[in-house]
Amino acid sequence: MTGLKARGFSICLAAIFTAIVVLMWSAQVNAAGAAGKITRVDGKVSITRGGKPIPAETGVAILEGDSIRTEVKAKVKMLMADGTILDIGPSSKFNITEYYYNPTTRANYSLVYGRGRAKVPRSRKRPNVRFTTPTAVAGVRGTDIIFEYDEATGLTRIITVTGTVMVVNPSAPGQETILTAGMSTTVGAGLIPTPPVQMPELEIQNLIRGVQPSTRSPRRVITIVVPGGNTQDVNQVVPPGIAAGGGGLTTRGGGLIVNPQDLIDQEPPPFTPVIINIWLN
Repeated sequence: MTGLKARGFSICLAAIFTAIVVLMWSAQVNAAGAAGKITRVDGKVSITRGGKPIPAETGVAILEGDSIRTEVKAKVKMLMADGTILDIGPSSKFNITEYYYNPTTRANYSLVYGRGRAKVPRSRKRPNVRFTTPTAVAGVRGTDIIFEYDEATGLTRIITVTGTVMVVNPSAPGQETILTAGMSTTVGAGLIPTPPVQMPELEIQNLIRGVQPSTRSPRRVITIVVPGGNTQDVNQVVPPGIAAGGGGLTTRGGGLIVNPQDLIDQEPPPFTPVIINIWLN
């Protein structure tokens, strides 16, 4: 097998594996009776359910009626029961207004403010999936889109990465805009959507990176501060049980502080540190 053929075969296998994983996750979500679940979180994200806030953590179920809010620099990825993948960017509020899947999908998602991305799978069941903002409604099927709403300007922008999207403004009926791959439209209060505009590929990729949580595995860097003010940086994996032990974890400056006593209490003590910083990139 030539190098080019081998590479193509590897890419094909990777795509098949990814599809199988998504199907398995979707089946698990649907079996649990939830609309979806959180698969990745970067930063501070919360869910409001029944008027009460709950922490948004990996594996937490998403239910119809949930409101997801991300803080500054925070992002969250969700997998819905029909296989839709949602990425919500920083400083955003996103509502699961309506969700039904059995097996035809009927979903209404609402972006109150901020930015997000949705990859909605193709289906022969003619799903009814809509994304709404204060000034626009986007109907999608088998589509990858980016959606954003700026409260300061009152403008919605819809960008189609792949597929086709129909965009309307409910308060200004009479004209719809059809977006194909790489196109965008802007919708203001009381105005019809602007004609489609071609988006530069680089800008689209930057928008995707802006809402997509990191896929890198955490890299842990231990900084040992010894008595006398000398500092030694040690790049190594945290010894088993240290990161979760002793209840000595507190957040500080984007990292985690481990209580030195967690190490001192080991038998025998590996060393006598003053403080240890575990930085997660």
